[in-house]
Amino acid sequence: MSGSAQIAIGAQVTLHYRLQLADGMEVESSFDDPEPLQLVIGDGTIEAQLEQHLLGLQAGAHERFLLTPDQAFGTPDPDAYQSLSRLLFDPALPLAVGQILEFDTPAGDAIAGTIVELSKTTVQIDFNHPLAGRDLLFEVQVLAVA
Repeated sequence: MSGSAQIAIGAQVTLHYRLQLADGMEVESSFDDPEPLQLVIGDGTIEAQLEQHLLGLQAGAHERFLLTPDQAFGTPDPDAYQSLSRLLFDPALPLAVGQILEFDTPAGDAIAGTIVELSKTTVQIDFNHPLAGRDLLFEVQVLAVA
């Protein structure tokens, strides 16, 4: 593939990807989707940490990367745990440990939080990325680079 364009910041890329936990459990994949993922590198479609592993690849590349937490979603931050009053939640909403909920930040952005503990009066939420602290397998098949 001599002379083929390499993935760089700003490149338009068409690819399939798979993200798995180190034990093989699939987190997300586009391989079964009828349309591959199309993105511009650096546009925020995928996490910047994952994009770094695409840089320099060419169309036709099919690669797998084992990513440590530092190369993927980081290590859990103990300050990202918050205890919230149960009164803040709709009483009709069933809550369970492990459940991921979406919250609005004061700036109006959406952020995911995982319920880690429940009591009669409080809900303990972990606002770390759900994949923080996990080793991951990242597989990509690059179909086109422009």
